[in-house]
Amino acid sequence: MPTVTLQPVEARAIDTWVQDGASTDRSTHATMRVGKNSADKESRILLDFSLTQVLAKTLRAKEISSVTLTLNHASDFNFNSSHTKTLNVAVVDGSFTENATWAYRDGSSTAWTSAGGDVLVAPGSQAITYTGDSDLVITSTNPAAGNLLGQVRDAISNRGFSLRLRISMTITSPNRYTQFHSASATTESDRPKLDITYSRKRIQTPMKSYSNKPSNMRRPRSSR
Repeated sequence: MPTVTLQPVEARAIDTWVQDGASTDRSTHATMRVGKNSADKESRILLDFSLTQVLAKTLRAKEISSVTLTLNHASDFNFNSSHTKTLNVAVVDGSFTENATWAYRDGSSTAWTSAGGDVLVAPGSQAITYTGDSDLVITSTNPAAGNLLGQVRDAISNRGFSLRLRISMTITSPNRYTQFHSASATTESDRPKLDITYSRKRIQTPMKSYSNKPSNMRRPRSSR
């Protein structure tokens, strides 16, 4: 089955991270952080994938059969392969810009209803068990609510082909976080990637049927 790969360059990407209490514009940072810093302030990742490229391939959300989101590991702090935490992937309610902050979805004037990024109850959030010092790879073939495939289908059907995600970590200990490469990464293959596999059914055009009955039209008489 064919696959569409979305891995936008920085100029076309919307990805960033926000931190509780901070107003820093991190739109050009080469990495994105999730977890908590030494002051016990939480960090979250915001991603916005435009699915318009999928529009040219398929028109129906149900034709999407599987999706894989890949965030490539960059570094950790007090969080290595011996640590396991839960990452929560939820759909952001409404648009945001790449210079979004914890307080503002556009970085300066339009406040989030809930600081740190508003999320939708439906189509639900997905809890991922993540081990430190590794890439985050989420593959989903389940279209039910609370799964990445369901979130992608919802983006196509209800969100104007925009998949907006917020990734947070369930963590109580301060000074422990992990960082993934953003679209600003120098190496292209390190940038966030979304693979969408679809299976579009061919529309069978019925063949015309031709009658074998002789024509009732009379031939014109030849003139003598």
